[in-house]
Amino acid sequence: MGMVFDQISGKLITGNQWSNYATGNLGTSVILYQGGQKQNGIKIEQLKLELAALDNKRLMRELELQLLAIFIQVLVNHDLWEAGKSQLKFSEQQLQQEKTLMDVGKRTLIDYSQAKAKYANDKLNVVTAKMHSIFL
Repeated sequence: MGMVFDQISGKLITGNQWSNYATGNLGTSVILYQGGQKQNGIKIEQLKLELAALDNKRLMRELELQLLAIFIQVLVNHDLWEAGKSQLKFSEQQLQQEKTLMDVGKRTLIDYSQAKAKYANDKLNVVTAKMHSIFL
């Protein structure tokens, strides 16, 4: 019928009055291209993945180096233990020789005590080397 009630002004609008009072807003938002953000996101994730792979390789290399260092230390400690055992046998022979020479009167108690101290020191070195190889 051409009659409309204007809620803003509270009047009844008829005929040409509609064009005088009619107002409107039209708003749109259109994203034309969003592929750049997705491509950048993909590149960032690829870089993060490559970084994680490099960190993994670095950690593996560090572990390999630590394992190699421990292995070498074990070999060194074993060699020290073997050398200590040889030195202990030698000290024990010297101690027996000094005891015999002291018994026949060719050596003094001081000489024998020095040989005994050397034997005790070598025995301590063997025990220490053995403990180092156990705790590694």
